[in-house]
Amino acid sequence: MTDCPDCKQAATTWHWGGVRADCAGCAIRSVAICPPHIRRAEYALVAADEREAFVDQVNAERRRIRELRGGPT
Repeated sequence: MTDCPDCKQAATTWHWGGVRADCAGCAIRSVAICPPHIRRAEYALVAADEREAFVDQVNAERRRIRELRGGPT
């Protein structure tokens, strides 16, 4: 997370919907909450040499959200 107010709120509120266009943390979170078919389309838009790191960040955010809401991990 960053110093972004929306990221700070999302750190404690799993269903926080606020995002800022200029925030990398918000971008990762917005992809993490997408349905799988949209997430796959987003992955395809990321440069090939950056894709693995991006997918890892999204998966980490998905795990964080699941843990925060108390769902299965």
